[in-house]
Amino acid sequence: MMKDDEGDRQPSSLRGRLAEVYLQALIAEAGESLAKRLGERALIYQPLFGAASGMTAIRKALKQFGDWLVEHDATAKRGPTIVGVDRDVTEVTLSLRHAERNIELPVALVAERGRAREIAVRLHHASLPFGSPQAPRTPRKVVDREHVVAADVAEHLAALRLGDVDAVVATFESSGIAVDGLGQEHDRGSGALHKHYAQLLQNERGANDWVPIVLGVADDGRGCSVEYETAKLSPGETSPKEGVMVFERGDSGLIRKVRIYDEIGY
Repeated sequence: MMKDDEGDRQPSSLRGRLAEVYLQALIAEAGESLAKRLGERALIYQPLFGAASGMTAIRKALKQFGDWLVEHDATAKRGPTIVGVDRDVTEVTLSLRHAERNIELPVALVAERGRAREIAVRLHHASLPFGSPQAPRTPRKVVDREHVVAADVAEHLAALRLGDVDAVVATFESSGIAVDGLGQEHDRGSGALHKHYAQLLQNERGANDWVPIVLGVADDGRGCSVEYETAKLSPGETSPKEGVMVFERGDSGLIRKVRIYDEIGY
């Protein structure tokens, strides 16, 4: 783990895990301090503004996003954090004002620690509510390790890849819920969960257009976060779209809740 992972000797807005303090630091207009903590070798990605690396570009990108957050009267309510072997994932609800309406935007922040002690921070959230597709991403470096996924999550992912709606729903508890990219809940008991996945996985030809490819995993036993990409491009997109699924385990051994940070639901 990196020396400053808990934010030692940092301003109050930067004390804590990087994934936990990133948005709050920008809202507090502490982008310069955040850039210094990230360091010269960092890579950041923000869906509305794209990727940046190198201190000059990082400072510019943080300033741009920070100004946007302040202009939109943004506040951040932090949710749970999953601490993994090589990455932390924090869930945040971002409240802001856009186009004369209030928006509650679910956001997942991934702070990944590289083998050479470099940091990558990636935000995942729907961008279509703001009238644009996700900005192009920097191609991922190929890593020589397999992403280990626990059996319960692997079963869910396998059903998604097959487009088997019944099998996907069967991985949930009887009261299980999926939360889409706009924060809308789809519960199993009412049948909304089955309908949600049927719409997601089966196009007008009955084929599966949404096949998540695992890019990274964080699992603390209680919850599991899977960062993924989908290879199929939507109109206006020039690079694969990425997202995060956060699995909350129930006492039954089945999934209690899945929160999806992507364009799904829009």
